[in-house]
Amino acid sequence: MRNPIKIGIVGAGNVGRTLAVILSANGYYVEAVTGKSPHNIQIDNYTAYEITGDFGNKQYLVRVIADIVDLSQDLDIIFVCTKIFDAVSMLKVLREKIKPTGAIVTIQNMFWIDRVASLVDPNNMVCMHLDFSCKTVGKKTYIKNSDGIKLGVVRKEAFDKLEMVHDVLSNVCRVKDTNDIVGLTLGRNIINISISSLGAISGLKLKDILLDRNGRYLFVKIIEEEMSLLNLLNIKVMPYDGKLDYYKFLENGISGKIYKRKIMRLLIKNNGNIVSSALRDFEFGRKSELLVVLNNFIKYSSFRGLKVPYIRQIYDMLCQISKNERRISEDAFYDKNLVKIGEKK
Repeated sequence: MRNPIKIGIVGAGNVGRTLAVILSANGYYVEAVTGKSPHNIQIDNYTAYEITGDFGNKQYLVRVIADIVDLSQDLDIIFVCTKIFDAVSMLKVLREKIKPTGAIVTIQNMFWIDRVASLVDPNNMVCMHLDFSCKTVGKKTYIKNSDGIKLGVVRKEAFDKLEMVHDVLSNVCRVKDTNDIVGLTLGRNIINISISSLGAISGLKLKDILLDRNGRYLFVKIIEEEMSLLNLLNIKVMPYDGKLDYYKFLENGISGKIYKRKIMRLLIKNNGNIVSSALRDFEFGRKSELLVVLNNFIKYSSFRGLKVPYIRQIYDMLCQISKNERRISEDAFYDKNLVKIGEKK
C-alpha cells in the first residue's frame, strides 16, 4: 500500500539514489530529478536503481524527472541532495513545489545556512546530516558504515516539519534528532575541510598527510583558523565523532601536544586511507564544492576582520589547480607562499 506522503529528491547521485530506493521500496511516492544514466535500465519515465550494504540489498524502479520545474506542485518533502552551488540556485523553484505544511530538507553545510534561510522559509527548513557513506560503481550503489541520519532545525517553529521527516526516515533507517544542528555541522565540517583541502592540493591520503611534517602543521593551522572564526561568533563546536575535542586539540602546552599526538595516531589508524572527497573534481576538471565552502569561509572571516592566511593561500592554490595553472602534488605542502606565512609568524 502506497504511503500518502509525496517526496521529491533533487540530485540522484550516491545519496539521492540511496534515498530514492529505500523510500520507494517502503511505499512512498518518490519523484527524483536527475539526468539519464547509461548504466541503469530505463522503462518509460522510470529508472531502475540498485543499492547494497547496510540498508540491505534493494532494487526499485524510481520515477525520474528531467527538470525541477516538472516536479509535482504538492510535495510533502523535498530532499535537496545536489552540491551547494546547484542547490542554492534551485531553491527559488523548489520552495514553490512544497505544500505550506511541507519541508525542504538540505544536506547541511554551516556556511550556507544563512543563504538557504534567505531563500526558503526557515519554518519549512530541516537540516540533515548523513552518517553513512555510499559509492556507486556501474549500476549499483554500495552503502557502508551506516549510523543512519541526524536531523535538526534552525528555528523551533520547524519542529513539526522535523517530526514529519523523522517519521518518514525512521521507517527506512536509523534516525536521531539534535538540538544543536549548528554545533553538529561545524564539528563535522571543520575536520572535513582540513582533510579535503590538503588532500586536494597534494593527492595524498590522510595518513600520508599526517605522516608529513608540513602536512601535520597545515592540518592543525587550518583547524585553528576555522576555530578562530567560530570562537569570534561565540559558537560552541561539538566534538567530532564524539572523540575529537577541538578545544583540547588546540590547547598550548604539554597536554595539548599529547592530545594532538593521540588524535593523529587514531586518525592514521582508523581513517588513514581516507582520500579527499574533492580530489576527483580537481583531477577531472569539474567544479568543486570545496571552493565554494572555502570562499564562503574567507568571506565570513573578512567581514569580521579576521585573517585566515593558510585557508586563503590553499584556496588560491586550488583555484590555480582548477584553471590548470598548477599540478596536484605532494610538494604542495612546501609551497613557498605557505612557508612564508609561517616565517612571518
